[in-house]
Amino acid sequence: MTRGSGPDCSVLVVWGVHEVALAGALTDPVEAWLRCGPARAWTTVVGGRALVDRGEPVLPGLTDALRTHGAIARRMQQGV
Repeated sequence: MTRGSGPDCSVLVVWGVHEVALAGALTDPVEAWLRCGPARAWTTVVGGRALVDRGEPVLPGLTDALRTHGAIARRMQQGV
């Protein structure tokens, strides 16, 4: 693709770095981050739209999708 010919593909992801998660990182914080990487992003912005804020997804319809997913998962696990 040439510049300006496609959609905005800018992406920003921010992870919180907590002392406990990186307790053994004495000399190389990047290596520690790669080995003990964060479980979830604190902030994710794609194309100017926030998808994760303060560690929680902010997607329209997420509550309904999770409710449906939970019902399907229960049925599958109960063999119904």
